[in-house]
Amino acid sequence: MSRRSFRTALCLLLLCTTADRLARGQVVRMEVLQQMTFADGHALGHAGPYEIVRGRMQLAVDPDAEANAIIRDLQRAPQNEQGKVDAWTDFFLLKPVDPSRGNR
Repeated sequence: MSRRSFRTALCLLLLCTTADRLARGQVVRMEVLQQMTFADGHALGHAGPYEIVRGRMQLAVDPDAEANAIIRDLQRAPQNEQGKVDAWTDFFLLKPVDPSRGNR
């Protein structure tokens, strides 16, 4: 994974883990499957042009964590050697091409 892709993935991870009422999982692996320009590269305000990043994340979810109690039947899912439940999720990210021009 390139440094740019890693920064993109890290931003997505921080966004996904800030809400208290959402289920929580540890990101084990990320795959960026597609990066492309958005709106033919036209500048959108101060942030300039944007890009679309699509991919998949592998998560390890703790079935005993209180935040994960909202996931139905999580206790019944197969667990890995660390006692976590492995899962995959797709992600879609729309971000400025130049991160320093975004609102952070």
